[in-house]
This record gives sequence, structure tokens and C-alpha cells, in this order.
Amino acid sequence: MAAALGPWCNPDAGLEIFTGVDERTVLAAQHLIERGAVSVEVVAAEHTNLYIEASVRFTRSGSVREGSSLLEDEHTNLILVQSGGQEVFRRVPSGHSPTASPMEGSRCLHSAIC
Repeated sequence: MAAALGPWCNPDAGLEIFTGVDERTVLAAQHLIERGAVSVEVVAAEHTNLYIEASVRFTRSGSVREGSSLLEDEHTNLILVQSGGQEVFRRVPSGHSPTASPMEGSRCLHSAIC
């Protein structure tokens, strides 16, 4: 259910991302699950204690849309967001050299996502 609710959650709410989720939203998420539009796969992550990669793909007005996000180490540590195959947000993990990424610190590149 959490994966299905993701599109309606506020990513800036930290561990309270489900605040504001109402019955109508839960019903919409349940519909996604019943249609088979949501799937969850558990895989072993060898490099970290917590690794969550989420992807979404849907069709709107005949056009396929895609997006993905990546969390590592902590539930609130968003590392990467992609929309339409384009990187719109990347956080350089602490302890890494800024030269490891063309972006320094946290930066949002697309205001519709952030």
C-alpha cells in the first residue's frame, strides 16, 4: 500500500509522508493495486543497510511517462530522482568528493518534482 500511495505523498514531510492522506487517496491507491499497476520486489543490498529504489511507469494521453527515486542508508535520505529519463535531483552523499558528481550538495533541477 505504501508504494501505491507514493504519488500522493509529500516527500518533504520526512517520516510523516502519509500525513494528509485521506480515504479518497487510499481508495485510489487500492485501485492501482487491484489493476496490477503496483509491484514490489525485495532484493538483497550488499553495499548498505537500507536501499530503496522505486520506479513508476504510466500512460497519459497516449504518452508513456516514467520516473524513479533512490533512498540509501536512512528512510529520509533521498539520493536520486529521475523523471522522463532525466536526472532532476541528486544528493552527493556525505563523505564523498564533490568531483564524484557534477552536482554539489542537494539541488533540485525541476520545480514540479521538488
